[in-house]
Amino acid sequence: MLKVLNKIENIFVVVTIFLATVLVFVNVVLRAFGAGTTWSEELIRYLIIWLTFIGGSICVRKGEHVGIELLPEFLPNRFKRVLRIIVNVIVISFLLFLLKYSVELTQFNFQTGQTAPALGIPMYIVYLCLPIGALLMIIRYAADIVEAWRNTQEADHDMNGKEGE
Repeated sequence: MLKVLNKIENIFVVVTIFLATVLVFVNVVLRAFGAGTTWSEELIRYLIIWLTFIGGSICVRKGEHVGIELLPEFLPNRFKRVLRIIVNVIVISFLLFLLKYSVELTQFNFQTGQTAPALGIPMYIVYLCLPIGALLMIIRYAADIVEAWRNTQEADHDMNGKEGE
């Protein structure tokens, strides 16, 4: 399941970056001739917002989010994994709040029928990136907790096996 999610996220990011780049290029060329488009600027802005939240999940998957690395450097491997689990649980707690309130915000935008000024698309589509991004990051952090837990259990098993020899 995670491999399919990886592919979907990667394809989404590549297509979004490509589309935003093409739109920026076309808009720059059009402005040179005095014919820039406002809808493309708005679309680029929304694509970058979506890219940020879906890309956040990719950063979690690759372990590239900003973090403090000084403390773990002084800990033994077992405690590094325990600290990783604790930090991930804290982050998931925050993401659960983000998920809850972003769902409420998206529902509000859906119910009010707000639309984007230039594109005319429903604003809930723009806000939908918040709960989707939060959910994807929760999945990634949960998978990391499972991996850290397995590594901790394997390390405990290896130590117990060595002690018995």
